[in-house]
Amino acid sequence: MADIKSLQKEIKELLSCSQLDLPGSLVVVWLVFVPCLFLFIGLPPRFFLFIGLPPPAWAPSIAGLVRALEGEPFYWFFGVLFLFVYIALSFIFLRFWCVWRETRRLLQHLSSHPMLPAYQSLPKEYLQTPRITLSNLSRSLSVLEFSVEQAGLVARSANQTGPLLFKEKPLEDRVNRLANRAKSHLSALKDEEAKGNLRRAILLRDLVDRALSKMSRLVVQALEPQWRLRGVVPATEEHTPVRLGEYFVAGRVVVFLHHVFLHLQSLVWFGMVGLLLMLFAVNSYPFQPQEYLLWLNWAVILTAAVITITVFVQMSRNSILSFLSGTTPGQVSWDRDFVIQILTYGLVPILALLSAQFPQAVRNMFSWISSLQGTH
Repeated sequence: MADIKSLQKEIKELLSCSQLDLPGSLVVVWLVFVPCLFLFIGLPPRFFLFIGLPPPAWAPSIAGLVRALEGEPFYWFFGVLFLFVYIALSFIFLRFWCVWRETRRLLQHLSSHPMLPAYQSLPKEYLQTPRITLSNLSRSLSVLEFSVEQAGLVARSANQTGPLLFKEKPLEDRVNRLANRAKSHLSALKDEEAKGNLRRAILLRDLVDRALSKMSRLVVQALEPQWRLRGVVPATEEHTPVRLGEYFVAGRVVVFLHHVFLHLQSLVWFGMVGLLLMLFAVNSYPFQPQEYLLWLNWAVILTAAVITITVFVQMSRNSILSFLSGTTPGQVSWDRDFVIQILTYGLVPILALLSAQFPQAVRNMFSWISSLQGTH
């Protein structure tokens, strides 16, 4: 479990760290800085000397956009503005990729853990198990209620069956206290949310998470001897204290994944919307030649779309996520959620690019489709 804990810590750090602390952040800055410098400011001879290339003799400075009626400060202003916006959007997708990469490593460790059967049967035994997907994530208390309910089942089972899971009575008593504390804090949390006291509700949510985290550490400590014997003795039957303890730990992992996927959902949504808004901003002013800015948008949006669709395919094929979602591990599940994700983050950005590059052709295509629908 040490590797799993370290991966969870790494994921939390990637979600909260500064943008410049992300792996590859300087490369992203460089890849965005050079095109913006070329388009709006120009590439002076010193730039070529800096990267180790001889400056071209045919031009003292290479600038992409032709200066029209506006003065040089106008292009400097928009150049700096475009630079910071594109860097910010690129950092969003960089964080999205880095967080998913570490999450995928965590899922690979879980798939080789002795507790894998618990992930396979958890959604079947508990229909309220949260489904982990980027298209349908709940922000309500249902996920927290699921963990508190699992904690109560573990505590009651330990009280009824004796030292089958917790060999020492003080350890069992501590688990009971933590389960009751989590249940009490959850009840108070519901009351505070009903009153609209959000500050108090956030504090109580943190207290529930802390109680459940402490309890999960105690349950893992009690389960580790069972995991070391897995393969030597038969697998645990359903609804025994050991299996209920595994369900509780698996439920805590599901809650953690739900939290991570909420962040991934926000990152990919705001990132793609920001790129499309930048595309519309580019088309709102007649920079010349317009093709240069469109090429930049093609490169950025297609890169973001490829990264996003690659992540979606990897999510669909992942064994742990497939078990939790009821799909076939190792295969792309062409269900409603997956198709919506592909259309939203793949087809829509490409159509927006085509409409910006070939507006008349796209307009004719949509009018042709409308005429076909009118004939039926």
